[in-house]
Amino acid sequence: ENDKALFTAKEMGWQRIDAELEVGTTDLLKLSLKDSISGKLTAEVIGVEIITGKYAPLYAKRIKEMRTPIEDAAWFSNSGFGIMFQWGNWGYPRTGKRKSPWNRVYEDFDIEAFADKMESFNPGYIIWSITWRGSRFSAPLKSVDEVMGNSEYTMEYDFMGKLVDALTSRNIPVFFYYHPGAEERGYWNKVWKGYDDVTTWENANVKIWTEIGQRLGDKLSGWFVDDGMVQYYPADFYRYAKALKAGNPKRLITFNPWIAPNVSPFDDVSMGEGHAPGEKANGVFTSGPTKGILTHTMKCMDSR
Repeated sequence: ENDKALFTAKEMGWQRIDAELEVGTTDLLKLSLKDSISGKLTAEVIGVEIITGKYAPLYAKRIKEMRTPIEDAAWFSNSGFGIMFQWGNWGYPRTGKRKSPWNRVYEDFDIEAFADKMESFNPGYIIWSITWRGSRFSAPLKSVDEVMGNSEYTMEYDFMGKLVDALTSRNIPVFFYYHPGAEERGYWNKVWKGYDDVTTWENANVKIWTEIGQRLGDKLSGWFVDDGMVQYYPADFYRYAKALKAGNPKRLITFNPWIAPNVSPFDDVSMGEGHAPGEKANGVFTSGPTKGILTHTMKCMDSR
């Protein structure tokens, strides 16, 4: 009966709620997950993030440092529609068997014809999946070779770079979509040691993102990183953000939280998978779980 309410959730769905604790609090937090009317358990907690008072200014400074200013991201809000491709060596041709070896998928791809077709659609940007159902990288990447201890997961032909060059030469901004790669068992078993030891996993991501970002520089407009809630949270998102923006500090980044609040305070844009509730103004969420970042949504165009 002496408990003091720090916050009360008034909306349905996942929320990120800020609350302040008084100095000298000994019993840190007691959560009541009951509906105030029915008394039934109706909520679930994913995480509790604690920042002590003296670190709050540093936390705010880091967010300001890493986030791309809205004025520098206005082009995205005004870009209209983009097109995303979830295509790679894991896929099949329209007819027949999957190509082998895996790098033939990229070597046989007509980049110039593809770029011409995209230009005819006049999209505001392209999102290209460099990994998804597999983690075979369509470029020569020392970082991947070092992580794996061999060059079986990379290729000499720089498909990745040539694709970006072809699109950006036609004034089409390019984003990369990145998936953790759990379905590529050889890669996954090498980098993922479980939630109790994520050092290998984090180091691998940072190495790979940094090399790609530094190589492509301003030609790469951003990253859409999938499975933010599953494989990344909790994590050193400040370190991740620096790696994702290596070579271009104005790059727009996001970690996909699905329908939950954004998991990283350094996100610039909403991933847009599913419905992100909240009010919007001038291309920015002004309320809801993704408040303060650029609006964006994804709609599937293929038949399923």
